[in-house]
Amino acid sequence: MKYGESIVYPLVLRNPEDDECAVINDGYLAGNFIAAPIVEGREVYLPKGIWMDFLEPKRGQGPVRITTEVPLDGLPLYVEAHDRALLAVLKKVSKCF
Repeated sequence: MKYGESIVYPLVLRNPEDDECAVINDGYLAGNFIAAPIVEGREVYLPKGIWMDFLEPKRGQGPVRITTEVPLDGLPLYVEAHDRALLAVLKKVSKCF
């Protein structure tokens, strides 16, 4: 991210070459996280790259659609695996649950 850049934006802004990102209207990037609000289980699209589930030790290689089950008080969050600072937080957070 660059100074002055929005921290919440559609997937297509970071992945303009990915046609799948252009049609997603209910998932977004929040910094380096993919957030995918749900009311029940849902499909989440992970663009090119390696993505880690922020709350569980799951990994996905994009581009791919995955199905996720999350309780109503949860939010599926995925972070790019190359973001070492966030992965360090992930390790600490996962030990809390």
